[in-house]
Amino acid sequence: MATPELASGVGLLRLEWEADRSAWVFDTEPQERFVHWDWSQCSRWDARYTDVLGDGERTTGERTFDWIAPADDVLADLDARAAGSDARLLDVGCGNSLFCEVAAAAGFTRLVGVDYSRPVVDAMTARALERGLQERVSYCCSDVARMPYADASFDVIVDKGCCDAALTAWDHCAMQRRLKRPVSAELEERAERAAALAASFVLEYARVLRGGGTLLLYSYEEPQGRACWFAEQRCWQVRQQPARDGNYLYECTRV
Repeated sequence: MATPELASGVGLLRLEWEADRSAWVFDTEPQERFVHWDWSQCSRWDARYTDVLGDGERTTGERTFDWIAPADDVLADLDARAAGSDARLLDVGCGNSLFCEVAAAAGFTRLVGVDYSRPVVDAMTARALERGLQERVSYCCSDVARMPYADASFDVIVDKGCCDAALTAWDHCAMQRRLKRPVSAELEERAERAAALAASFVLEYARVLRGGGTLLLYSYEEPQGRACWFAEQRCWQVRQQPARDGNYLYECTRV
């Protein structure tokens, strides 16, 4: 899926939602236009979900979508790790993913989706209620870096592109350097903010995950672009799983 320029694998240059709503698009668009594709900003997600979930003329009707890994694949990864049906599962940056719904149908009973976009949280809460899942599935509007949960509240955390979205500017800056292109002061500043945001996510994951619990982090990025976020924190044991459909799974155990 990656272009030849990205074959060496240091990240995302730009995310664009294709007309068929089916894939990421990677390219080497000039950095001065990249500002429009910084997916760390809540306002961009609010606009996107208002578009795809609303009732206006621009509504696309995309009621659900799973980034990076299909919900069934994540469920299979949980089964392979013998996660019991009473495991406390947290889906961070859940968006309009079907994961919680699919997991509930498979017998899991303690599922929480967190996203900072109010439009999508309201839509997914209503969807769970319509399907009679409110006793097993709940959604919370919260910044992933400051979640309203006590320490060690969850057994498993699923991150399907949440850190990727936070790191779009950082990844783009890294690739500009790899391609020996100039990096503007604005992009450098955005990259620094992205790095701090991703680090805060990982710290918060460590806080709300119990000792011995598992973080399943799904990413488009190769190890050199993601392992660094765990190397500085000695509370993680990270195992990279084989790439699937061009993406990666990092299985991170809280130690």
